[in-house]
Amino acid sequence: MNKSFTMFLVLFVCTVVFLISCTEDAADSKKEIIRTVKDTSVVKELDLLFFVGSSGSYTGIYRYDFSTDNYEMFWSARNEKVVKLLYSDDLRYIFFLTARSFGIKNGISFINDIKLYKLIPGLSMAEYVADIGNAIQIFAYWEDMNFRIQFTSFDLRVATYINRTNQIYSPFGKLVRQTTDVFDFIKNGYPPFDAQTSSPVSPSGRFGFTQNDSSLYFNIIPEQKEFFVDAIGEPINKITWSRDENYAFITTLVENRSEREANSALIVYNTISRKPEREWKSIGKINYLITNRYLIFDLFDGNKSSINVYGYKKFEDIKEISLRNGCGLTAVP
Repeated sequence: MNKSFTMFLVLFVCTVVFLISCTEDAADSKKEIIRTVKDTSVVKELDLLFFVGSSGSYTGIYRYDFSTDNYEMFWSARNEKVVKLLYSDDLRYIFFLTARSFGIKNGISFINDIKLYKLIPGLSMAEYVADIGNAIQIFAYWEDMNFRIQFTSFDLRVATYINRTNQIYSPFGKLVRQTTDVFDFIKNGYPPFDAQTSSPVSPSGRFGFTQNDSSLYFNIIPEQKEFFVDAIGEPINKITWSRDENYAFITTLVENRSEREANSALIVYNTISRKPEREWKSIGKINYLITNRYLIFDLFDGNKSSINVYGYKKFEDIKEISLRNGCGLTAVP
């Protein structure tokens, strides 16, 4: 098979959409993968909020101080753009990825010179962790007590092969495990990433949600009671619960929808009153964090992106943060 034909097949098969994503905690000093009982409830209050923003030359990390109600640039580097920042589920750890450049060229996505850093919130400092290299796509998330990165890259020896590398880091930045799988995309197609899942059931097992056709229902499981929530046709993307399970935070997500239509929604549901308390819509995925007092989320309406702090127990709009060139909890849209 000649090179030009091979590249044609590459372009045909790999009209890949650039995506990056991330999630939770780590491992111990004995290089063991730590497994914990999954708990999606809130465990920490924030004094400082770190987010991604761009106000000019750099796409870096900003820091918002709740006590002073001010925000400022916290970290940036020449020739490095912050492309993803993610808190662990318990909000104790933060990892972020940077890249020299990224985009789509000749129908193939690329992200070059990827680096991994950890951010230590208590000390307000960032530490370099590792060089990831170049990738076609990269997907990262917290899993139990481990930070996991998956990325694909072209095999340097066989043109039709694509490598999918899996790395697992402890929350302290130690590489615990790395494996690489090789795929012949001509025979087997483009290699998939492992999907993240979100349980519709609360940590105690008392409450849950079900979705039938275009309707969402709230369930009190021991009593086998069901209550109508809303008419939504979009699939549920994520559900998080407050510590006391009096509130559930639900996001929906529809991909490949027109940019003129909202393709993500965020719902605050009160399990005591058994009704939705508030809802927001956004173009693009809504990312959010939950503390014992605040719901912190980002929105994008096509012209403006913002980070919003909402006091869900008192139904208060606390703060809206907006930068000239965009901002977001995990990335600049």
